[in-house]
Amino acid sequence: MDSRRLRIASLAVLGASALSVLAGSAKADVTIYTSYPAYVNGSLENLVPFYDDGTPGYPGGPGLGNTITFGDTARQLTTVFLEEGNAGGNTGSYTLTLYGGADPNTAPELGSVTIPSHSGINQFDEFDFTSQDITLPDTITFVVASGAGSFNGVASASGAPTIGSADNSIWYGSPGSYVANNTFATADGAPANDNYLTAEFNAVPEPSAVLLFVTMLAGVAGLAFVSPKKLT
Repeated sequence: MDSRRLRIASLAVLGASALSVLAGSAKADVTIYTSYPAYVNGSLENLVPFYDDGTPGYPGGPGLGNTITFGDTARQLTTVFLEEGNAGGNTGSYTLTLYGGADPNTAPELGSVTIPSHSGINQFDEFDFTSQDITLPDTITFVVASGAGSFNGVASASGAPTIGSADNSIWYGSPGSYVANNTFATADGAPANDNYLTAEFNAVPEPSAVLLFVTMLAGVAGLAFVSPKKLT
């Protein structure tokens, strides 16, 4: 094979690689945080309540959340899943709000999604952020809020996150007055020293990262067409 054909073949391979990267980045979600499975207390998964359920020391509602740090490197947010329960009838809605930092009282709001609440114990709810074009920082705080109702809350995780990490504390309250607490969930039935809510965050690589990679491929392809005489 002469040098010209070799260069054309090299470009074809590089082009196929670039298309593969672009296609993969467009459809492949990466899980960047997960704290499943939920903790089972007796016959039911334990729910940290959105409201005062009578357990002493309730910090306040209606919001519940964790400060988390993501694994992997994908940061273009697509979906979030939370496991929530509600045995007391429909309470209207669940609103998930994301804050760009470790303190939801001072960090900027990144976005929020509201979905209808459900009636039933332990259901996985999907919050779709795809249309909001959110690029996540490495650490955020998520807070989900709903109304009062029997067994209405977010399921406790059975342990620390398996992808990413989180502060071993839960935020309670409402915007501007959230408080962190690491004792109430255990008193309410969660495992000892376990303040992790069940959650999963999914993302895709940022478009800029994909573009950079393709640009690098194009640069290499350009070298393939440089005459050997020009390189000497």
